[in-house]
Amino acid sequence: MTVENQNKINLSLISLSNYRDDDIGNFFPNQKTDSQPILSYLESGYKWIYYDVDNLYPQRLQKLADYSTIHKNSLIMKRDLCVGDGLFSNNLELEEFISANDLTETFKRCANDYVKFGGFSLQVTWSLNGSKIARIKHQNFSQVRIAKPDKLEIDGFYLSADWSRQRQNNRYAPKYIPAFNPITKQDAIDNHSGNQLFYYTDYDDSSDFYPKPDYQSCLTDLMTARLLKEFWKSNLQNGFFPTVHMHLPGSFTSDDKIELINDIERNLVGAINKPRLFVTAGGNKEDAAIIETIQNNGNDNMFLSMESSTNQNIISAHRLFSPVLASFPGSGSLGGNGNEIYIAMETFYNVTVTGYQNALLSGFNKIINFAGYSDKIKVKEPNIFQYVNNMTTKEPTI
Repeated sequence: MTVENQNKINLSLISLSNYRDDDIGNFFPNQKTDSQPILSYLESGYKWIYYDVDNLYPQRLQKLADYSTIHKNSLIMKRDLCVGDGLFSNNLELEEFISANDLTETFKRCANDYVKFGGFSLQVTWSLNGSKIARIKHQNFSQVRIAKPDKLEIDGFYLSADWSRQRQNNRYAPKYIPAFNPITKQDAIDNHSGNQLFYYTDYDDSSDFYPKPDYQSCLTDLMTARLLKEFWKSNLQNGFFPTVHMHLPGSFTSDDKIELINDIERNLVGAINKPRLFVTAGGNKEDAAIIETIQNNGNDNMFLSMESSTNQNIISAHRLFSPVLASFPGSGSLGGNGNEIYIAMETFYNVTVTGYQNALLSGFNKIINFAGYSDKIKVKEPNIFQYVNNMTTKEPTI
Protein backbone atom coordinates (compact mmCIF):
# COMPACT_ATOMS: atom_id res chain seq x y z
CA MET A 1 0.00 0.00 0.00
CA THR A 2 1.34 3.44 -0.88
CA VAL A 3 1.42 6.38 1.51
CA GLU A 4 1.25 9.22 -1.01
CA ASN A 5 -0.76 12.35 -0.16
CA GLN A 6 -1.00 11.30 3.48
CA ASN A 7 -3.08 14.31 4.49
CA LYS A 8 -5.71 13.79 1.76
CA ILE A 9 -8.93 12.08 2.88
CA ASN A 10 -10.41 9.60 0.39
CA LEU A 11 -14.12 8.94 1.01
CA SER A 12 -15.87 5.80 -0.20
CA LEU A 13 -19.36 4.48 0.45
CA ILE A 14 -19.74 0.73 0.59
CA SER A 15 -23.42 0.12 -0.14
CA LEU A 16 -24.46 -3.36 0.95
CA SER A 17 -28.16 -3.01 0.19
CA ASN A 18 -29.74 -5.32 -2.37
CA TYR A 19 -32.01 -2.54 -3.61
CA ARG A 20 -31.49 -1.09 -7.07
CA ASP A 21 -33.78 1.68 -8.27
CA ASP A 22 -33.77 1.03 -12.00
CA ASP A 23 -37.30 2.01 -12.93
CA ILE A 24 -38.92 4.39 -10.42
CA GLY A 25 -36.92 7.45 -11.33
CA ASN A 26 -37.74 6.98 -15.00
CA PHE A 27 -41.52 6.70 -14.66
CA PHE A 28 -41.80 10.08 -16.37
CA PRO A 29 -38.94 9.79 -18.90
CA ASN A 30 -39.83 13.07 -20.59
CA GLN A 31 -39.30 15.18 -17.48
CA LYS A 32 -36.60 15.77 -14.91
CA THR A 33 -39.32 16.05 -12.31
CA ASP A 34 -42.51 14.05 -11.79
CA SER A 35 -45.21 15.44 -14.05
CA GLN A 36 -47.84 14.25 -16.48
CA PRO A 37 -46.70 12.01 -19.35
CA ILE A 38 -46.97 12.99 -22.99
CA LEU A 39 -49.64 10.50 -24.03
CA SER A 40 -49.82 11.43 -27.71
CA TYR A 41 -46.22 11.76 -28.88
CA LEU A 42 -45.59 11.98 -32.64
CA GLU A 43 -42.14 10.41 -33.05
CA SER A 44 -40.88 11.00 -36.58
CA GLY A 45 -40.02 7.97 -38.69
CA TYR A 46 -42.62 5.65 -37.15
CA LYS A 47 -46.04 4.63 -38.41
CA TRP A 48 -47.64 4.71 -34.97
CA ILE A 49 -48.25 7.34 -32.30
CA TYR A 50 -45.99 6.95 -29.28
CA TYR A 51 -47.61 6.21 -25.92
CA ASP A 52 -45.41 8.73 -24.04
CA VAL A 53 -41.93 9.61 -25.30
CA ASP A 54 -40.54 6.10 -24.82
CA ASN A 55 -43.75 4.42 -26.04
CA LEU A 56 -43.90 2.30 -22.87
CA TYR A 57 -46.40 4.08 -20.64
CA PRO A 58 -48.78 1.07 -20.30
CA GLN A 59 -45.85 -1.14 -19.35
CA ARG A 60 -44.97 1.24 -16.51
CA LEU A 61 -48.60 1.21 -15.35
CA GLN A 62 -48.37 -2.59 -15.19
CA LYS A 63 -45.40 -2.32 -12.84
CA LEU A 64 -47.36 -0.02 -10.55
CA ALA A 65 -49.73 -2.89 -9.72
CA ASP A 66 -46.90 -4.45 -7.70
CA TYR A 67 -45.85 -1.26 -5.89
CA SER A 68 -48.79 -1.03 -3.50
CA THR A 69 -51.03 -3.68 -1.95
CA ILE A 70 -53.87 -1.15 -1.72
CA HIS A 71 -53.54 -0.26 -5.40
CA LYS A 72 -53.44 -3.91 -6.46
CA ASN A 73 -56.45 -4.85 -4.30
CA SER A 74 -58.39 -1.88 -5.67
CA LEU A 75 -57.78 -2.95 -9.27
CA ILE A 76 -58.80 -6.51 -8.45
CA MET A 77 -62.03 -5.42 -6.75
CA LYS A 78 -62.99 -3.15 -9.62
CA ARG A 79 -62.36 -5.90 -12.16
CA ASP A 80 -64.18 -8.64 -10.26
CA LEU A 81 -67.19 -6.48 -9.41
CA CYS A 82 -67.42 -5.35 -13.05
CA VAL A 83 -67.79 -8.98 -14.13
CA GLY A 84 -70.21 -9.78 -11.31
CA ASP A 85 -71.62 -13.28 -11.74
CA GLY A 86 -71.03 -13.28 -15.50
CA LEU A 87 -72.71 -12.18 -18.72
CA PHE A 88 -76.17 -13.25 -19.79
CA SER A 89 -78.98 -12.46 -22.21
CA ASN A 90 -82.69 -13.20 -22.36
CA ASN A 91 -82.19 -14.18 -26.01
CA LEU A 92 -81.38 -17.89 -26.34
CA GLU A 93 -79.31 -17.48 -29.51
CA LEU A 94 -77.31 -14.67 -27.94
CA GLU A 95 -76.77 -16.84 -24.86
CA GLU A 96 -75.25 -19.46 -27.15
CA PHE A 97 -73.04 -16.78 -28.76
CA ILE A 98 -71.85 -15.69 -25.29
CA SER A 99 -70.98 -19.27 -24.41
CA ALA A 100 -69.36 -20.12 -27.78
CA ASN A 101 -67.08 -17.05 -27.60
CA ASP A 102 -66.45 -17.36 -23.85
CA LEU A 103 -67.51 -13.73 -23.58
CA THR A 104 -67.57 -13.68 -19.76
CA GLU A 105 -63.82 -14.40 -19.69
CA THR A 106 -63.26 -11.89 -22.50
CA PHE A 107 -65.29 -9.32 -20.56
CA LYS A 108 -63.17 -9.99 -17.45
CA ARG A 109 -59.92 -9.41 -19.34
CA CYS A 110 -61.27 -6.21 -20.86
CA ALA A 111 -62.38 -5.06 -17.39
CA ASN A 112 -58.85 -5.74 -16.14
CA ASP A 113 -57.42 -3.52 -18.89
CA TYR A 114 -60.04 -0.82 -18.45
CA VAL A 115 -59.49 -0.30 -14.72
CA LYS A 116 -55.70 -0.44 -15.14
CA PHE A 117 -55.12 1.55 -18.34
CA GLY A 118 -58.34 3.48 -18.90
CA GLY A 119 -59.26 1.62 -22.08
CA PHE A 120 -59.83 -1.80 -23.61
CA SER A 121 -59.70 -3.40 -27.05
CA LEU A 122 -61.20 -6.39 -28.86
CA GLN A 123 -60.20 -8.22 -32.02
CA VAL A 124 -63.30 -8.73 -34.14
CA THR A 125 -63.26 -11.35 -36.91
CA TRP A 126 -65.82 -11.20 -39.74
CA SER A 127 -67.17 -14.29 -41.45
CA LEU A 128 -65.80 -15.03 -44.92
CA ASN A 129 -68.86 -13.60 -46.65
CA GLY A 130 -69.01 -10.61 -44.27
CA SER A 131 -72.57 -11.35 -43.24
CA LYS A 132 -71.84 -11.63 -39.52
CA ILE A 133 -69.17 -11.42 -36.84
CA ALA A 134 -67.66 -14.86 -36.42
CA ARG A 135 -65.50 -14.26 -33.35
CA ILE A 136 -64.75 -11.72 -30.62
CA LYS A 137 -61.37 -11.95 -28.87
CA HIS A 138 -59.71 -9.88 -26.15
CA GLN A 139 -56.67 -7.89 -27.22
CA ASN A 140 -54.19 -6.87 -24.53
CA PHE A 141 -54.54 -3.08 -24.39
CA SER A 142 -50.88 -2.53 -23.44
CA GLN A 143 -49.82 -4.05 -26.78
CA VAL A 144 -51.86 -1.61 -28.93
CA ARG A 145 -50.51 1.56 -30.51
CA ILE A 146 -52.54 3.88 -32.72
CA ALA A 147 -51.47 4.17 -36.35
CA LYS A 148 -50.76 7.75 -37.39
CA PRO A 149 -54.01 8.88 -39.00
CA ASP A 150 -54.11 10.69 -42.34
CA LYS A 151 -57.12 12.60 -41.06
CA LEU A 152 -58.58 13.13 -37.62
CA GLU A 153 -60.27 9.72 -37.73
CA ILE A 154 -58.34 6.72 -36.38
CA ASP A 155 -58.31 4.05 -39.10
CA GLY A 156 -55.87 1.47 -37.76
CA PHE A 157 -53.50 0.20 -35.09
CA TYR A 158 -50.20 -1.60 -34.62
CA LEU A 159 -49.76 -4.58 -32.28
CA SER A 160 -46.58 -5.84 -30.65
CA ALA A 161 -46.17 -8.33 -27.81
CA ASP A 162 -43.14 -6.38 -26.54
CA TRP A 163 -42.73 -2.77 -27.61
CA SER A 164 -39.44 -2.47 -25.72
CA ARG A 165 -37.86 -4.99 -28.12
CA GLN A 166 -39.73 -4.34 -31.35
CA ARG A 167 -36.58 -3.02 -33.03
CA GLN A 168 -34.24 -5.75 -31.75
CA ASN A 169 -36.30 -8.84 -32.52
CA ASN A 170 -38.46 -9.54 -35.59
CA ARG A 171 -40.67 -11.65 -33.37
CA TYR A 172 -41.98 -8.42 -31.85
CA ALA A 173 -42.20 -6.42 -35.06
CA PRO A 174 -45.45 -4.39 -34.97
CA LYS A 175 -48.25 -5.73 -37.15
CA TYR A 176 -51.00 -3.56 -38.61
CA ILE A 177 -54.68 -4.20 -37.96
CA PRO A 178 -57.50 -1.95 -39.27
CA ALA A 179 -59.94 -0.24 -36.91
CA PHE A 180 -63.36 -1.76 -36.40
CA ASN A 181 -65.67 -0.45 -39.10
CA PRO A 182 -68.43 -2.50 -40.77
CA ILE A 183 -68.18 -0.27 -43.86
CA THR A 184 -64.59 -1.43 -44.52
CA LYS A 185 -65.08 -5.06 -43.49
CA GLN A 186 -64.45 -6.34 -47.04
CA ASP A 187 -60.95 -4.86 -47.00
CA ALA A 188 -60.37 -6.59 -43.66
CA ILE A 189 -61.59 -9.90 -45.14
CA ASP A 190 -59.40 -9.53 -48.25
CA ASN A 191 -56.21 -8.25 -46.61
CA HIS A 192 -56.28 -8.91 -42.86
CA SER A 193 -57.87 -12.35 -42.41
CA GLY A 194 -61.17 -10.66 -41.61
CA ASN A 195 -59.76 -9.03 -38.46
CA GLN A 196 -60.48 -5.53 -37.18
CA LEU A 197 -59.75 -3.93 -33.81
CA PHE A 198 -62.38 -2.33 -31.61
CA TYR A 199 -60.69 0.29 -29.40
CA TYR A 200 -62.48 1.99 -26.49
CA THR A 201 -61.35 4.87 -24.28
CA ASP A 202 -63.23 7.48 -22.27
CA TYR A 203 -63.31 11.02 -23.58
CA ASP A 204 -60.47 13.13 -22.20
CA ASP A 205 -60.06 16.74 -23.32
CA SER A 206 -56.35 16.64 -22.42
CA SER A 207 -55.46 13.70 -24.67
CA ASP A 208 -56.44 13.21 -28.32
CA PHE A 209 -55.56 9.53 -28.56
CA TYR A 210 -54.42 7.57 -25.53
CA PRO A 211 -56.31 7.41 -22.22
CA LYS A 212 -55.29 8.08 -18.64
CA PRO A 213 -56.28 5.71 -15.85
CA ASP A 214 -58.69 7.27 -13.38
CA TYR A 215 -56.09 6.84 -10.62
CA GLN A 216 -53.66 9.10 -12.52
CA SER A 217 -53.63 11.58 -9.64
CA CYS A 218 -51.89 9.10 -7.32
CA LEU A 219 -49.03 7.95 -9.58
CA THR A 220 -46.47 9.78 -7.46
CA ASP A 221 -47.98 8.20 -4.33
CA LEU A 222 -47.61 4.74 -5.88
CA MET A 223 -43.93 5.38 -6.55
CA THR A 224 -43.55 6.71 -3.02
CA ALA A 225 -45.17 3.51 -1.71
CA ARG A 226 -42.50 1.51 -3.53
CA LEU A 227 -39.69 3.58 -2.03
CA LEU A 228 -41.19 3.29 1.46
CA LYS A 229 -41.32 -0.49 1.07
CA GLU A 230 -37.66 -0.51 0.17
CA PHE A 231 -36.85 1.70 3.16
CA TRP A 232 -38.47 -0.75 5.59
CA LYS A 233 -37.02 -3.73 3.76
CA SER A 234 -33.51 -2.28 3.94
CA ASN A 235 -33.84 -1.60 7.67
CA LEU A 236 -35.15 -5.10 8.27
CA GLN A 237 -32.34 -6.71 6.30
CA ASN A 238 -29.84 -4.62 8.19
CA GLY A 239 -31.38 -5.71 11.49
CA PHE A 240 -32.08 -1.98 12.06
CA PHE A 241 -28.32 -1.59 12.54
CA PRO A 242 -26.97 1.96 12.53
CA THR A 243 -24.54 3.19 9.90
CA VAL A 244 -20.91 2.43 10.75
CA HIS A 245 -18.04 4.80 9.94
CA MET A 246 -14.61 3.20 9.65
CA HIS A 247 -11.51 5.40 9.26
CA LEU A 248 -8.26 3.72 8.30
CA PRO A 249 -4.84 5.42 8.45
CA GLY A 250 -2.76 5.83 5.30
CA SER A 251 -3.93 6.00 1.69
CA PHE A 252 -4.96 3.27 -0.72
CA THR A 253 -4.70 2.58 -4.42
CA SER A 254 -7.81 1.59 -6.38
CA ASP A 255 -6.82 -2.08 -6.20
CA ASP A 256 -6.28 -1.78 -2.46
CA LYS A 257 -9.77 -0.28 -2.04
CA ILE A 258 -11.38 -3.15 -3.97
CA GLU A 259 -9.50 -5.70 -1.90
CA LEU A 260 -10.53 -3.93 1.32
CA ILE A 261 -14.18 -3.83 0.32
CA ASN A 262 -14.13 -7.54 -0.50
CA ASP A 263 -12.50 -8.33 2.85
CA ILE A 264 -15.13 -6.34 4.75
CA GLU A 265 -17.99 -8.00 2.89
CA ARG A 266 -16.54 -11.47 3.53
CA ASN A 267 -15.54 -11.08 7.15
CA LEU A 268 -17.41 -8.24 8.82
CA VAL A 269 -20.88 -8.38 7.31
CA GLY A 270 -23.36 -11.19 7.91
CA ALA A 271 -25.55 -12.70 5.21
CA ILE A 272 -28.73 -11.11 6.61
CA ASN A 273 -27.74 -8.22 8.90
CA LYS A 274 -25.93 -5.78 6.62
CA PRO A 275 -24.90 -2.53 8.32
CA ARG A 276 -24.20 0.35 5.98
CA LEU A 277 -20.54 1.29 6.07
CA PHE A 278 -18.71 4.53 5.33
CA VAL A 279 -14.98 3.95 4.90
CA THR A 280 -12.51 6.83 4.87
CA ALA A 281 -8.76 6.68 4.57
CA GLY A 282 -6.00 9.20 5.15
CA GLY A 283 -3.59 10.69 7.63
CA ASN A 284 -0.49 8.99 9.02
CA LYS A 285 -0.33 5.24 8.64
CA GLU A 286 0.95 5.00 12.23
CA ASP A 287 -2.35 6.33 13.58
CA ALA A 288 -4.92 3.95 15.00
CA ALA A 289 -7.99 2.93 13.03
CA ILE A 290 -11.26 4.50 14.18
CA ILE A 291 -14.64 2.76 14.12
CA GLU A 292 -17.75 4.69 15.20
CA THR A 293 -21.50 4.30 14.78
CA ILE A 294 -23.84 6.90 13.34
CA GLN A 295 -27.15 6.39 15.07
CA ASN A 296 -30.53 6.43 13.34
CA ASN A 297 -31.71 10.01 12.99
CA GLY A 298 -35.17 9.21 14.34
CA ASN A 299 -37.04 9.72 11.07
CA ASP A 300 -39.08 6.51 11.48
CA ASN A 301 -42.13 8.42 12.65
CA MET A 302 -41.87 10.74 9.67
CA PHE A 303 -41.82 7.74 7.32
CA LEU A 304 -44.83 6.22 9.09
CA SER A 305 -46.74 9.46 8.65
CA MET A 306 -45.73 9.62 4.99
CA GLU A 307 -46.86 6.02 4.50
CA SER A 308 -50.26 6.79 6.03
CA SER A 309 -50.72 9.87 3.82
CA THR A 310 -49.62 7.95 0.72
CA ASN A 311 -52.08 5.13 1.39
CA GLN A 312 -54.94 7.56 1.93
CA ASN A 313 -54.19 9.31 -1.37
CA ILE A 314 -54.28 5.96 -3.19
CA ILE A 315 -57.61 5.09 -1.54
CA SER A 316 -59.08 8.45 -2.57
CA ALA A 317 -57.84 8.15 -6.16
CA HIS A 318 -59.61 4.80 -6.48
CA ARG A 319 -62.82 6.25 -4.96
CA LEU A 320 -63.05 3.48 -2.37
CA PHE A 321 -65.06 5.62 0.11
CA SER A 322 -63.69 3.57 3.03
CA PRO A 323 -60.18 2.23 3.80
CA VAL A 324 -61.63 -1.15 4.76
CA LEU A 325 -62.24 -1.91 1.10
CA ALA A 326 -58.50 -1.93 0.45
CA SER A 327 -57.83 -4.30 3.38
CA PHE A 328 -56.35 -1.26 5.07
CA PRO A 329 -56.84 -0.96 8.85
CA GLY A 330 -59.69 1.39 9.70
CA SER A 331 -62.60 1.75 12.06
CA GLY A 332 -64.22 -1.30 10.51
CA SER A 333 -61.42 -3.57 9.31
CA LEU A 334 -62.10 -6.95 7.76
CA GLY A 335 -62.02 -8.52 11.17
CA GLY A 336 -64.27 -5.88 12.70
CA ASN A 337 -67.64 -4.40 11.78
CA GLY A 338 -68.90 -6.57 8.93
CA ASN A 339 -71.96 -4.39 8.36
CA GLU A 340 -69.78 -1.33 7.77
CA ILE A 341 -67.74 -3.28 5.22
CA TYR A 342 -70.88 -4.45 3.43
CA ILE A 343 -72.33 -0.92 3.23
CA ALA A 344 -69.01 0.49 1.98
CA MET A 345 -68.74 -2.25 -0.67
CA GLU A 346 -72.31 -1.75 -1.84
CA THR A 347 -71.75 2.03 -2.13
CA PHE A 348 -68.51 1.44 -4.01
CA TYR A 349 -70.28 -0.89 -6.44
CA ASN A 350 -73.23 1.39 -7.08
CA VAL A 351 -71.27 4.65 -7.38
CA THR A 352 -67.92 3.60 -8.87
CA VAL A 353 -68.06 0.14 -10.44
CA THR A 354 -71.31 0.51 -12.37
CA GLY A 355 -69.66 3.30 -14.37
CA TYR A 356 -66.96 0.87 -15.56
CA GLN A 357 -69.62 -1.77 -16.20
CA ASN A 358 -71.74 0.51 -18.37
CA ALA A 359 -68.75 1.57 -20.46
CA LEU A 360 -67.70 -2.04 -21.03
CA LEU A 361 -71.23 -3.14 -21.88
CA SER A 362 -71.70 -0.28 -24.35
CA GLY A 363 -68.62 -1.44 -26.27
CA PHE A 364 -69.59 -5.10 -26.22
CA ASN A 365 -73.19 -4.41 -27.22
CA LYS A 366 -72.10 -2.26 -30.14
CA ILE A 367 -70.27 -5.27 -31.54
CA ILE A 368 -73.13 -7.62 -30.61
CA ASN A 369 -75.48 -5.42 -32.60
CA PHE A 370 -73.30 -5.76 -35.72
CA ALA A 371 -73.16 -9.50 -35.06
CA GLY A 372 -76.85 -9.54 -35.85
CA TYR A 373 -78.45 -9.54 -32.41
CA SER A 374 -81.00 -6.92 -31.43
CA ASP A 375 -80.93 -7.89 -27.76
CA LYS A 376 -78.20 -6.73 -25.40
CA ILE A 377 -75.90 -8.61 -23.10
CA LYS A 378 -76.06 -7.79 -19.41
CA VAL A 379 -74.07 -8.46 -16.26
CA LYS A 380 -75.50 -10.56 -13.45
CA GLU A 381 -75.10 -8.35 -10.40
CA PRO A 382 -72.65 -9.77 -7.88
CA ASN A 383 -73.71 -10.99 -4.47
CA ILE A 384 -72.02 -8.24 -2.44
CA PHE A 385 -72.43 -10.12 0.84
CA GLN A 386 -70.76 -13.22 -0.62
CA TYR A 387 -68.01 -11.15 -2.21
CA VAL A 388 -67.18 -9.52 1.14
CA ASN A 389 -66.93 -12.96 2.73
CA ASN A 390 -64.62 -14.14 -0.04
CA MET A 391 -62.24 -11.22 0.47
CA THR A 392 -60.71 -12.93 3.52
CA THR A 393 -60.58 -16.46 2.06
CA LYS A 394 -59.52 -15.95 -1.55
CA GLU A 395 -56.05 -15.01 -2.81
CA PRO A 396 -56.75 -12.61 -5.71
CA THR A 397 -54.59 -12.28 -8.80
CA ILE A 398 -54.33 -9.65 -11.46
